[in-house]
Amino acid sequence: MKPLNPCELEIDLFCRGIRIDPSCALAEDGRFFSRTRAGLGSGLELVIPAPGKDIWLNVPVEEDFASASPYLLVKWGDQYFARDHRDDTLSYRVTIPPQPEWYDRTTSKGTPMSKVGVLQGTYLGIYISNSCLYWYTTPARRASSAPRASTWA
Repeated sequence: MKPLNPCELEIDLFCRGIRIDPSCALAEDGRFFSRTRAGLGSGLELVIPAPGKDIWLNVPVEEDFASASPYLLVKWGDQYFARDHRDDTLSYRVTIPPQPEWYDRTTSKGTPMSKVGVLQGTYLGIYISNSCLYWYTTPARRASSAPRASTWA
């Protein structure tokens, strides 16, 4: 199997997720998972080193499909790798960004910052609802709601 470039790896991790090996010390090295991101991601922040500019991404971990991911996050020494089990010779170095110090603080009313917003890469996402209602609705599929063709005189 041909190694993936950083952009291909990013897309593959988004689509397939990643499993976590017991060797990982995420509580000490990373950020906790949060499922509030639009009802989708479980939120493991990773950085893929890339020429010119590193790629930040939020990789699914707790979603059902991630349990079958060919990728396994492993820690060797003090470094992390996304190991691809489709070809055991392929491992991609990744880093886990530290949680910003301010994320453990509380607001003036005592609300933890983790309840105010969700860290997503380099920004704080703040949502009106716990998750996007899009994921909980089914559009009506009636003929009467279909767009009608216009006739021009």
